[in-house]
Amino acid sequence: MDKSEGQQDNRRRKIRWYVLLVVLVAVGASSCVIESIVTKKNASDDTIVYASMGDSIAEGHYASTLATTFPAVFASLVEENYHEKVEIHHYAKYGRTSSFGVGQIDRVRQLKPDVITIEFGTNDANPVNGSDVDQFAQNMRTMLNELSYIDGSTPQIVLVTTWNHGKASEPFDTVVKNLGKEYNLPVADIKSVWDKDPEKTAGPPGLKTFNGTSDRWHPNDEGMKQIGEIIYQAYQSKYRQPSETVDNQKK
Repeated sequence: MDKSEGQQDNRRRKIRWYVLLVVLVAVGASSCVIESIVTKKNASDDTIVYASMGDSIAEGHYASTLATTFPAVFASLVEENYHEKVEIHHYAKYGRTSSFGVGQIDRVRQLKPDVITIEFGTNDANPVNGSDVDQFAQNMRTMLNELSYIDGSTPQIVLVTTWNHGKASEPFDTVVKNLGKEYNLPVADIKSVWDKDPEKTAGPPGLKTFNGTSDRWHPNDEGMKQIGEIIYQAYQSKYRQPSETVDNQKK
């Protein structure tokens, strides 16, 4: 081998090493990108996905703004006390009974929520709707059977009693409370909100709100605030340790 051939071999070896070095650097960079993407995904997992199911009460009639509805009040209490972002998804409609909730099951399952509140029975308890307490119980049980376990996860469910139908509410509230015991779920009993001081927690009629003009029957901002607080208390008692609040506030 003459001198020129030896120099060519050296150049070839250097080129091979250079190519190998470039490949290794590229692989390392790719790994960094993948790790960054995974980290961002894990960060987003800290957000609590919350599904609010129900009728006009859950839809926010007649809070003055979306921010003063009970789902928003509940979410803000979780965020404030546990420093975790809550993303609210609404599955509620004015005038609907528990049959509407059954019809929302697939949509809620697709969402894969971390927390669900189920507030039905108010319209089921209204005789005008021709409701039946046995059908209500069946519908509620269908929702719980389908939503208690979603693709390997168990959402944190809070049941909510009915709004302001007096004696007509009692058998439906009893169903909600019994299902809470049967499924080992917390129940937010909101009877005190409408029964104790209705002049303070409902109405007055004629006010412009984000959901239209208020009436004298639906909860107002104060009523919504109290409902949200009762739901939060039920949620906290079942799913959160008291020490969590203190620990998070120290962070």
